[in-house]
This record gives sequence, structure tokens and C-alpha cells, in this order.
Amino acid sequence: MKRNIISIAAAGVLATAISVLAAGSPAAFAAPFNGVSGEGYQCESGSRDPDPIPYNDSGSMRAIAQNNTVNPEFTDGISRFSYRVFLPLLRDSRENMNFSPVSLYYALAQASEGAEGNTRAQMLALMGIGSQTPDGSPEPAQALHTAQPPAGLAASCGRLYRQIFRNNEKTKLKLVNSMWLKEGAPLNDLFKRTSENEYYASVFRVNFGNPDLPAIIRQWIGWQTDQAISMDVATASGESMKLVNAVNYQAQWTGGFRTEDNITDVFHSADGQDITCQYMTGHWNGTYYRGQGFLRASLSLTDNASMIVVLPDQGVTIRELLSSEQYTREMFGRIDELESYGGIYWKIPKFQTATTADLGPSLAGLGLTGAFDVSRADFTGITGEGLSLSGVIQSTVFSVNENGVGPFSENGEAGFAGLYSGEPVLQMNLDRPFLYAVTGYMGAPLYIGVCNRPAVNNP
Repeated sequence: MKRNIISIAAAGVLATAISVLAAGSPAAFAAPFNGVSGEGYQCESGSRDPDPIPYNDSGSMRAIAQNNTVNPEFTDGISRFSYRVFLPLLRDSRENMNFSPVSLYYALAQASEGAEGNTRAQMLALMGIGSQTPDGSPEPAQALHTAQPPAGLAASCGRLYRQIFRNNEKTKLKLVNSMWLKEGAPLNDLFKRTSENEYYASVFRVNFGNPDLPAIIRQWIGWQTDQAISMDVATASGESMKLVNAVNYQAQWTGGFRTEDNITDVFHSADGQDITCQYMTGHWNGTYYRGQGFLRASLSLTDNASMIVVLPDQGVTIRELLSSEQYTREMFGRIDELESYGGIYWKIPKFQTATTADLGPSLAGLGLTGAFDVSRADFTGITGEGLSLSGVIQSTVFSVNENGVGPFSENGEAGFAGLYSGEPVLQMNLDRPFLYAVTGYMGAPLYIGVCNRPAVNNP
């Protein structure tokens, strides 16, 4: 059976930088883009976003919630998946790193819709859906042939997307899914419909040998993310398909940091250097938890999102804190039953993080081996041809300032400060390396990262 190569690329963005396309790049994509083709690409099908809901439109939000119920176990499963994949990378890093668990999960889930046999079983097991033996391999015998993405997987992804999608004056959250298909390769109709209706993916026909294709993909990512990210994706003539996944997100603090409250102080970096940087300060009521070797507190964002911050105790390193999965749920998960509520004083450095990584080796190390083996991979449910993964690339840019997280200008609208009463009961003095996560509806992990050192001259 003839085998081609398939790549998955995932990108997320919370950014302030603006990317500019080089002169001579392909013509800009036309809005509203769906059904529009251009030089070097053909849009075979496109998916439109749900209708935007104005900020604080409680009636529309209730209707969406009633029509798109998400089982808490589904978002908890994405969280467990993220701990397995990303915490080892954060643990071993001495630099700033940031990843998007939802972005990677959707890319793998979409690919699993067209996977078969052992390839499918391994993908589902990695995502926490299928079964595995104690050594991490899928269950043998008929399980390898009958395991398939349950109908609930695609439906749950679709319902979650409709719950978290935002495009209003306070919040923007858009999952950007796309499939880039080799010209002439037959596409399974069911796979295409599922990609459009549940994963909200666009489908393109392209020539992978076209030297302009990387620029076309980069331009599409830029168009979908408001030019906040420029993603370089290598292509080769032997490939047949790429899945490119991005997150375009920005949100404001519900409480706020004021520029006049900023201070300059020292940050004790992971490499032992003391860095003078700018801190935002403020205090308001919030949730917190004292764990084994760490302190956790949350900053509220618009549209029911949160930025969770995990500060290791003095003398405890990030590596020590993440050496075991024992406390990962307490650090990043939904722990309403454990949290306390009270006044929190915040001292947090302004920072920006950019990370590009091929996650393929990490996924293979966690048991997803067959998908990368040209002799064993089975993705015949996608095109009817033999396909194998050649890489899983993710690129993120994450920033935090007085206005919130995302590409806010210096004149952006800040939240309001001072929502506290009496003396703070907790000091969150982030003057040393810390972990963080941004979570959305029902704790869905949009981003997870580590700040080992802020910029020396951060704005």
C-alpha cells in the first residue's frame, strides 16, 4: 500500500506582537474566506464560527449552555492529557515556555476521526479515551480493530467549542482548525463533515511541492489570528495532508492592574541571576489554595475564564514541584472543594513568552508510536490512502500586561481595581519562577506555561 506523510501543526496565540508578511507573498485571503480560493490553494470547504454573543448577554449564554451540555469528565480528561504531555517539558526547561493543551487535543482528536486499528487505539489511549495495558500499549485482540473515536468525542469537541467561543468587546476566543490536503487525494465525506461541524475546520487542496505553500499557510494563520502570530511550517512534496490548529485569544482582567501601581524590583531567575524588572501590583478578593510545596491563586478574566498561578515555596524548584504527578490536579485542576476565598495582594511581572516545539517525540514517548511509523500507521479513514505522521508542531505567544492577556494596545481598557475589603490574607509575590495556566469553561486548559525569567526591560 502506498504511504504518504501527514503532519499536524498546532499554534496558539496570546500576543502583542504584529507579524507583517514579506513582500511578494501570496495575495491576502479574502473575507469571509469560506469557499474562497486563490493562487496556490483551493478552499474545498469552510466552517463558519457560531454567532457572536455580546458581553454579559446572559439570555443568549443560557441558551448556548442548555443546547451544548459538556460532561465535566470531558474537560477533566483534556486536563489530564495536558499534564501527561506538557508538565515534563515545563519541568525540564530553564527558559520560559508556553503551550496550548486544547489546541493539541483538538488536532489529535480530529486526526483520530480518520485513524484505524492500532493507530486509532493508541491515539484514543493517549487522549484518555481508549484502554491501555499497564506498560502503556493498547489492549490487544479485537480492541485494536473495534476501538474508534466514540460519537461523543467529536460531539463533545463541538459542544465545548460553542461554549467557549467569544468575539465581543471584552473577550476573543477562537479555535482555528484547518486541513491542508494534497491535490487529487480523495477525502472521506464523513471525515470532512465532522471536521467542519464539530472541529470547525476549513479544508484546502494544495500542492505540497509548491515553494510558496509555507507562505500561504503562514498567511492563513496570520489572517485567522489577527496577524498576531507568524508560523513557519516546512512542507515537502511527499506529504499529503497537514492539520494546522491555532487559538486566537484575548481577555481582560475583571479586577485590574493600574500603571501607576507598577513597581520596579528584582526577580530571582531559574539560572540564579537577579533581574531587575517591572511588576504589576494590586489586590482584590479571589480564590487560593496552600498545597504541598506551593501556593496557588487565581486571577479572574472576562467571560468566566481564569489565570491560575502556582508559586513554589521558598527553596522549592519547578523541577522538584513537577517531579511527580501527585499534585497536578491541585495545581491546575478544578478544586472548588479545596480552595479558600479572601483578599489577595498580587505582585506579578509583566512578561511575554514565545514557544515553538515539535511535540512528536513527546507523544511517541507516551505511547503514540504507530502513527509515526510509515509501515504501521493507518489513517485510511481520512483519504483512503496510507498516511503517517511526520511531526506535531505547536507555536504559541503569550503575554500579560495591565489590561489582561492577549494583544492589547497600551491604550486598551483595563479592568477595575480594589475589589477587596480589609487586609489581604495572602501575598502572591511572584519574584521567582512560577507556573501558570489559563482555563476556560469548566476548567478547559487553554494555556499552560512556566515563567523562569521575565524580560529585563519589559514594558
